[in-house]
Amino acid sequence: MAIPYELIPITFLLIMIYLTYISYRRNQIQKYGLIFWIFFWILGIFLVIFHTYFNPFLSIINVTRVFDLYTMFGFIAMLFIVFYLFRSMNRIEKKLETLTRALALEENMNQNQTNKSKKEVDGR
Repeated sequence: MAIPYELIPITFLLIMIYLTYISYRRNQIQKYGLIFWIFFWILGIFLVIFHTYFNPFLSIINVTRVFDLYTMFGFIAMLFIVFYLFRSMNRIEKKLETLTRALALEENMNQNQTNKSKKEVDGR
């Protein structure tokens, strides 16, 4: 008995829903991230199950197969996620730089105060 080709992506998407939920429970993603990713995975399940309904749409945009359409959507989604991660990484990098500078200045001020206190004790 051959496995229907829809079963493999549906199994993958169900596993991704489970992993997303586990990540939320471990506080690795926030509530809005959970909602976005669950919606995204469920949308993927519907696209796999109801792929035949896309055939009229395919002729309009000159795509021959549903798989090609999924590949295009996947590539666009991947580019969006990479850009989003790039922006997030830059934002975190700037926050880390600001925090590092503030901590270095604070440490320097504390060290200067300690040095002044030692000089006052030694000078007396």
